[in-house]
Parts: sequence; structure tokens; C-alpha cells
Amino acid sequence: MAQTLVSKKPESLWVNRNYLLLWSGQSLSLLGDWFFAATITLWIIDRLARGQSWLPLALAGVGLAVALPALLLAPFTGVFVDRWDRRMTMFWTDVLRMILVALFLLLTLVVQTPSILLGSSLVTLLLCSCGTQFFLPARVVAVNDFVAPEQHPMAFGSLQQASYFAQILGPSVAAPLYLTFGPAWAIALNAASFLISSLLILALRIPAKEEKGTREKRSFWQEMREGLRFFLGNRVLVTLLISGMIFMFGGQAYNGFQYLYGQENLGIPVALLGLYVASYSVGIVIGIPLAANLAKRWSQVEILWCCLVLNGLLIILLSRLTTMIPGVICVFFMGITNSSILVTVRPLTVRVTPRDLVGRVMAFELPMINLAALVGGALAGVLASTALQNFHASFGGMRFGPLDTIFLAVGLLTIGSGIYARLMLYPAVKRLDAAEALAQKTSGAANNLIEKQE
Repeated sequence: MAQTLVSKKPESLWVNRNYLLLWSGQSLSLLGDWFFAATITLWIIDRLARGQSWLPLALAGVGLAVALPALLLAPFTGVFVDRWDRRMTMFWTDVLRMILVALFLLLTLVVQTPSILLGSSLVTLLLCSCGTQFFLPARVVAVNDFVAPEQHPMAFGSLQQASYFAQILGPSVAAPLYLTFGPAWAIALNAASFLISSLLILALRIPAKEEKGTREKRSFWQEMREGLRFFLGNRVLVTLLISGMIFMFGGQAYNGFQYLYGQENLGIPVALLGLYVASYSVGIVIGIPLAANLAKRWSQVEILWCCLVLNGLLIILLSRLTTMIPGVICVFFMGITNSSILVTVRPLTVRVTPRDLVGRVMAFELPMINLAALVGGALAGVLASTALQNFHASFGGMRFGPLDTIFLAVGLLTIGSGIYARLMLYPAVKRLDAAEALAQKTSGAANNLIEKQE
């Protein structure tokens, strides 16, 4: 069971100074990220790849640039994150990303060639994602240290809620401001957000014992093998991984084409595309506290698999819609059901993982999840640009085109991930609950015996 360095009577989550500083810095940083990502996506559609047959492939490249570092770099970051000072790891990744984005901003001011700007935007996204591979595991350990276990669903969920709140504001405002001012403003905002986040991280007060473990120093490969053995031997972690891979294989196809689908299939004007995409994030923001409260009554596994199945059914429904308002409503409820993943998966991970192995566990989990996303996004991009480019079919009185066919497949995969989670994860967590209850009962009996002897 994961170890935490919190008191037996923890303070309220929202008066926890360290958590508030971390949450505030992440809220600003994530807001800048989503302004940046939404603007780059709109820039590609409107100018950098406008009218090109490979436009869908270029949009898929945005997702690939974010996912590729998690595949190639993340397997090696876990050992370092488990070794290094967590606070300084987060600080320096934010500082380096601030410098990178500032350099990209200077490039956009002096270069006007679309091919160069497209390539440099993808490279910037790629390198920023490299920093994320160090930042995220360190953040998970920090939250595990700052927050009591019973508050983990709300704590991890609130960080994700901040991300999706940024998705509400980011895409909604990005589209009209992009059309008015161009892309430079969003790039500058992202650089400034990294600066503010790094300063707030410096203000964290982390006791030395939380940052300097007493583990015997071993070689890099010995520590990596230790983490891999633990991961593969843990049924809960393996089941979460496989279920997540199935979900993200289809999910990246949806993420890569949500703007284009809104424009081509739902007939949404460019100026309103951000509002359509943001409706998903509104659902997430509303759904996270609902799911966190629901977790007090239902098991996390029950919430997870039921909402995955519902999410898949909603994606299938979306693939049949052709107008904006029903599409916005459907995407909103997709966000509500998707919030269950954000509230349940990470608490389950830290529950079964010792603190000094969290970095390596995430180093094995994230690359495989992102490999599935990489393959799914690349396959969807290639199919939409080649075999499905002129695809049209009718079945049962319904018409199918390239993007709605892809979305139909995504919905079926999401349902499959929920069913798999129900069949495999539920018995594994049941056994874990039983083992913890027995250990607690045995410990209580031993304490009573000691008290009687005294």
C-alpha cells in the first residue's frame, strides 16, 4: 500500500498551503497550455495547412507531438524523478519550458513561411511535452505527500478540474482572439504562465525527509528493473494500464478531430468551434466534484466502468448528429462521464504503489498509454487522409462519412474499455480491500493485546 507523509488528522484540503500553491500554479500553467494548443490547432486549420489534402494528418501531428515524448522519454524519467528533489524537478521543467516558448514567440515574429511555422510549432509542443514527463510524476508524489489518502480523489480530481477549466476558457476565447489578433498573444501567455508557476513552486515548503529518501543507491538499470517487476506483479496496475490503453487508442482519434468534426459534420463556424470543444470541459468541471462525492458511496471501480460505457454510448450518439446544439449537449455529457477516470485512476495507482516507486510506476504506465494513443491517433489520421478521404456509405437508413465512421469506432472501443475494467479490475480491488481489512483487523487485535498486557 502506498505510503504518505501526512498526519493522522489532516487539515482541510482547501486550507492546505502546499496544495493550494501547487494547484494555483498548475491552474495558470494549464490555462496557458490550452490557449497555446487551441491557437496552434486553429492556426493550422486556418492558415498553415489550409486547403491541403494532408490537413487531417497535420492535425493528428499535434496529438503525436504531445504523445511521442511519453513514449520515448518517459520510460527513463521515472528513476530520476524517484531520485531527485521533487520541488526542483517541477521548478526547472517549468523554467525550461518558459524559455522554449519565448524563443518560439520570437521566431513567429520574424518568420512568415507556413512550413517553417508549422514545423516549429510541432517541435515546440514536442519539447514542452518532454518537460511534462518529468513534471507529472513529481506532482503526483507531491500531492501524495501533501494530502491525506481519503482526500486523494478530490485532490487529484481538482488538479484535473483545473486543466479542464482551462479548456473551457482556452478554446472559447482562443478562436475569436486568434481571428482578431493572430497567434502571438497565446504564445506569450503560455510563456508567462510557466514563469508564474515556477515561482509558486519555489514557495512550496517540503520537509527534507519528504525529498531525501533513505534508499540505498543503486545503478540506474537496477532501479528500473525493480520498478518494472513491481508494476508487472501488481494486478491492479496492470488492469488499469490495459483498460487505459484501450480507451486512449480510440480517444486520441477523437481528440485529434474534434475541431474538424465540429466544422465539417456539425456545421459550426470557426469562431464558435472553441465553444463546442469547451462544452466537453464544462462537463468535466461539473462532473469531477460529482464523481468525487459519488466515490464516498460507490466503489471507485463501479464508477469507472459504468461511466466508461456511458461515455462510449455518447460518442456513438455524437457520430450520428449533424447540428451544433445537439452536438454541444452530447459533448457536455461526455465530459461528465469522462470525469470518473480523473477521480478514480490516480487514487487507485497511489493506493497500491509505495511512495519511492511512484515515478517508475508512472514511467511504465504513461508510455504504454501514450503508445496506444499514438497508434490510434496516427491510424485515424492516415485513414482520414487516405482510405476514408472520400468514404461515403449508407446502412439502416443512416449515412456514414470519414469522420463519423471514425467516431463510431471510438465509441465502441470506449465501451470495450469499460467492460474490460468491470471484468478484471473489480475482483482485483475486491481482493485488495479484503487484504487491507484483514491487516487492519489483525493490527487492531495486536494493539488491544498490548494494551491489556500493559
